Amino acid sequence: MKPGFVEVSSTSSTTANVTQVVLREGSRKRLVFSPELVENTGEPAASVRGELAYFSKNAADEWERDQPFHSTSCPQVRAFVSSSAVASC
Repeated sequence: MKPGFVEVSSTSSTTANVTQVVLREGSRKRLVFSPELVENTGEPAASVRGELAYFSKNAADEWERDQPFHSTSCPQVRAFVSSSAVASC
């Protein structure tokens, strides 16, 4: 895949998976957003949902997923997401 591009693959007639987007990356940690496109008939502008997750490098120098990050555990993220017409997690 080319840098700056994402791949979208249909999972049903109303959903599609999108390749992960690295939001922040260091030598040992990175933050990744895993988006999913959904048909949202009630609010068409909010047709993206997803999950934020941290990854750490293990002893073999491979990325390994940390515990999932849920927006409900962070009031600042929840407030930003609910005020945004672009995405809902």
